[in-house]
Amino acid sequence: MKKVAVFLLLGLGAVSNAFAGGRVGFSTMQINWAPAKPEVVPTMGTYAMLALALLLSVVVYRALRERAAWIKAIAPVVTFGLAGSLVLVAGKIDAGASSAPVDAGSCSGSSTYTAGEFPPPCFINSCGQPVVVTYDVLGGESYEGIPLTAENCTFNYYCSEGGFEGPNATQGSTVPSDGNSYGTAFCDEIFGAGEL
Repeated sequence: MKKVAVFLLLGLGAVSNAFAGGRVGFSTMQINWAPAKPEVVPTMGTYAMLALALLLSVVVYRALRERAAWIKAIAPVVTFGLAGSLVLVAGKIDAGASSAPVDAGSCSGSSTYTAGEFPPPCFINSCGQPVVVTYDVLGGESYEGIPLTAENCTFNYYCSEGGFEGPNATQGSTVPSDGNSYGTAFCDEIFGAGEL
């Protein structure tokens, strides 16, 4: 009977020690990115493209005035048709733009993630120009059970490829479009002292 009591006490002590230091909190973050410097991109609207096509048709007709009648008749129609198809193709390219959640294939966007039992995701800028990164703390809980807010969250950064050393996409930093993985933020309070 004494042996059973000793084993029960030892087993209970081992179980309580295992759970005593093992609590991990979580932090839910929103990463936002936008172009570092807005780039001016010249564009032409649909009606401007159609007006340009009409102008080109007139120019082609006047240039081919001395040719045969069937060439004069068909050349503006072909020119107008090619310009019109350009308008349709350009419209479809604009409508199809999209980006992956944390791969900045688009030069502006945001993504939400939760770090805790699993590390935060890496950030990859592949949009073709540098972007500025900011974070919003959406919520969470420290390892002690205290709710996390923007006021009591101490940012730390991690990426599975670079670890804590980086490179990191820190709050307000400019991340180049180099295709490399950058560490993203989490609240340091989700871990107890000495657990990192």
